[in-house]
Amino acid sequence: MVHKYVNYINCNQTNADFNVIQYGYRQCEPGFYEPKNARQTYLLHYVYSGKGVFTGDDVSHEVHAGQAFLITPDVVSIYVADRLEPFEYRWVEFYGRKAETMLSDSGLSAENPIYDDESGALGAALKELVSMGNANEYALTSAFWHMAASMCSLTERAEIPLESYFKKAVAYIQVHVSDGVNVSDIARHLNISRGYLTLVFNNVCGKSTKQYIIDYKIDVARRLLQTSGMSMEEIGESIGVTSPSHFSRLFKAETGMTPLEFRRRLVRGSAPALNQ
Repeated sequence: MVHKYVNYINCNQTNADFNVIQYGYRQCEPGFYEPKNARQTYLLHYVYSGKGVFTGDDVSHEVHAGQAFLITPDVVSIYVADRLEPFEYRWVEFYGRKAETMLSDSGLSAENPIYDDESGALGAALKELVSMGNANEYALTSAFWHMAASMCSLTERAEIPLESYFKKAVAYIQVHVSDGVNVSDIARHLNISRGYLTLVFNNVCGKSTKQYIIDYKIDVARRLLQTSGMSMEEIGESIGVTSPSHFSRLFKAETGMTPLEFRRRLVRGSAPALNQ
């Protein structure tokens, strides 16, 4: 018999590095939702099938099979199962003095709560932990370390400098800017998680991957406005924005003027200088 919900609680929490509080499994009903008040622990969910939406700190993320989402301390959150393909997940709640470092090494944080498990290693490790049922603390600790190791892969990443990932990501953005390139596309191309990709960009250029993409699009648009006779619609399509109104709003949000205003100021010689 397949249980739709099981929950195990660890009553022996004496490990200073990692303490597993509870863990379990749920097969959600269509439209199932669960709000979570702010807590002082970490709560990691892994989606095995179906999909839904996770919202933490008023920022929503669509999540699907092969992804995990993290609830961090002091964050009010809610997750909602899709009505047609409700998700099935396993979870583990934990805390400890090494918890934040482990999550940081895996690219997870309050700002980047989604983990793409392309290898399937995290999913397998968490499934193994939950399948132990009411296990003793030593077995739980061992299973949790296995899960942490599957997320971090520090040895493999140490062989590839952050700058190398950054250069490859920038090259990919430049080639695919007209295709509407997004963060997930780049992470998939480099075979790393979205969280780790954001870590790369924050460390190398001081901005998020998403902001870098936007800045690059605006830079391309400004150059085309100055050096070509292309229409606003054509320039928007050149940077992967098919809606002229969306292009105008995006351009104004980043530059303080619409594309048309920018071109008119070029004619009058009063437009801001382009980045070199």
